[in-house]
Amino acid sequence: MIAIHRGGRSHGWLTLLAACLAAFVAFATPTLAQESEPDTVEAWLAIAREHEANDDPEAAFEAYGNALKIDRTHEEACLGYAARAWEIDRGIKGIQVLNRLLREQPDHVDALAYRGFLHQTRDKDARAIRDLERVANEASASWTLTYYARALLYEGDFPEASIQSSRALEYDELDSYAFWVRGYAAFLTGDEESAARDFARAVELDPEWAEAPYQAVDPGGLDPEDEAVIEAVGTLLKAALCWAILLGLIGLVVGLGGSSYLVPAARRQEAGIQPAYDGPHKELFTIYLQNVALTLLTLGVYRFWAKVRTRRFHLTHTVFADGRFDYHATGQEKFVGFLKGMAILVPFGYAYYRASQWVDAHPTEVFAQIGLNYGLFFGLVLIRPLALVGAQRFNLARTSWNNLRFRFTGTLKGAYGLYLRDAFLIIFSLGIYWSWHLCNVKRFKLSHTKLGEERGDFTGDGSTLFGIQLVGYFASILTLGLYVPWYLAARHRFWTEHTKFMRKRFHSTLSGKAVLAVGGPGLLASIFTLGLAIPWAVTRWRRMIAATTLYSGQIDHETLASIQDHEATSTLEGIGEAGELFGEIGDLFGI
Repeated sequence: MIAIHRGGRSHGWLTLLAACLAAFVAFATPTLAQESEPDTVEAWLAIAREHEANDDPEAAFEAYGNALKIDRTHEEACLGYAARAWEIDRGIKGIQVLNRLLREQPDHVDALAYRGFLHQTRDKDARAIRDLERVANEASASWTLTYYARALLYEGDFPEASIQSSRALEYDELDSYAFWVRGYAAFLTGDEESAARDFARAVELDPEWAEAPYQAVDPGGLDPEDEAVIEAVGTLLKAALCWAILLGLIGLVVGLGGSSYLVPAARRQEAGIQPAYDGPHKELFTIYLQNVALTLLTLGVYRFWAKVRTRRFHLTHTVFADGRFDYHATGQEKFVGFLKGMAILVPFGYAYYRASQWVDAHPTEVFAQIGLNYGLFFGLVLIRPLALVGAQRFNLARTSWNNLRFRFTGTLKGAYGLYLRDAFLIIFSLGIYWSWHLCNVKRFKLSHTKLGEERGDFTGDGSTLFGIQLVGYFASILTLGLYVPWYLAARHRFWTEHTKFMRKRFHSTLSGKAVLAVGGPGLLASIFTLGLAIPWAVTRWRRMIAATTLYSGQIDHETLASIQDHEATSTLEGIGEAGELFGEIGDLFGI
């Protein structure tokens, strides 16, 4: 030690490092030797069988998986992997492996049987039937027929379920599950005597069946998962109804204090143009009843005329700068546009339907499912600009103020550029960019909306809207929904106060208190009258919006000239109408 010390300090750490390295080698060598892995399929299969003998399905599953890394379609490894996947609740993994095997051997009886069985355990009865039916006539084991019968049972084919479970019992007369399935089929067809006999035999063979009596299952009822979903939806609807009634009552109390909440005193003397709405609710109520009745009688066809009537009513009762708005479209135009729009949407919908069918038939093709989802997303991205430009051009060309027609100058090229850019930004930002996208769309629409030679504009920024939405979301949760009126008011002020026309801004004094006082009673009345009070609620709401809006400039009528857009047609606007028929899309295209 003295010699080492005198030799210099630089040798000390080298000696220590060498000692540590020697110790590591001495310790790790046996460990590494023990951890050396087999490199053949047969070796891994032997390990898997050993784990199965020791009742360790998890380890057997891993061993079969290692064998498949060497040979992806080895028959025994695939079947063993699938069997163990079921035991440890990894059915989707087992199906993926069986899919690979069946690509090479499409008629492999055991692989089809195993895959059908795994589909069955995942409550995919239709898929299970498709696989098990192919092997039912070649089945050499009772369990194949039993699970085929079970799939038929839950798909509602009770007679065939009884036949297949009886076939299973010919192979194995001690199959308690087959007795239970056949008895359940008898129970659902009203043969209670046979059901009781088979159920008693199932319990005799396996006492655990005593915990699953047929009476515990509702024969035409829903699956427990479906019942849970329906129960959850019912709970949410009840909570929403209670919330609406509570807000309505609070709003009713607030509204009794007068209408001073509409326009703050500090804003009442400001110069500018005050819009007005004078639509009588009784007239709207008549239109409302006629629209509902005729839409029902025509099986929905009249809805196009109904929308035109409603829109014209609201516009003709809106006054701005001593001029009234009007709407000149016809129901026939919108109906024909809808039919033309369907001609564009139907091929897209059919392509998506066929693709989704293929994905359903190959549930383990994860990338196919992802591709389908992205395909739908980008399909909507491609259709949406078409509907947006078409709808804006059609509706604005048929909207007038003081006998001057509006027009839309936006192009498809500009709309596609906006949507394709924003689509990628929304994806890469995990949805955060959505607020900016909404502002971009608003700016595109307003900046290309012209009355004469004057155009609108929008100056709002996505960061401001994002802040409003973020605060609104968390505040609404913390207040159990009571903040919603203030959130709606903040959003409305944002959209209004960043809107410009002739380089002058609009202003809004809408407050959460006003939304609560006007919207609350309207919501309450609509609920208790089963919708009959909707016209009254709508006219009150529009009157409030007009009363809290102010345009800071002056309109020079002489500088505005009517330039009619002769190229505007209802075809692209019809895409918006047609889009409403797709349940998945809703009214995404309705503008």
